[in-house]
Amino acid sequence: MDKKTRIGYRMVLICAMGMLLLNYPILSGPNSNELLLGIPVLYLYVFIVWFVLVLLIYIGVNRIKGK
Repeated sequence: MDKKTRIGYRMVLICAMGMLLLNYPILSGPNSNELLLGIPVLYLYVFIVWFVLVLLIYIGVNRIKGK
């Protein structure tokens, strides 16, 4: 299996992980009225998951380009 195919499979895995982490059953866990550092826990969870997914995709794209 060549490098681009493996990275492509990883991109599909990242997408599936994002769909799972931002779907209802998982997303209902941090859904509370509590604040962490003055930010609602649900907003903080969504932002952190989104940031990590974007970072993983960025790393994968740079590996495809060979950087």
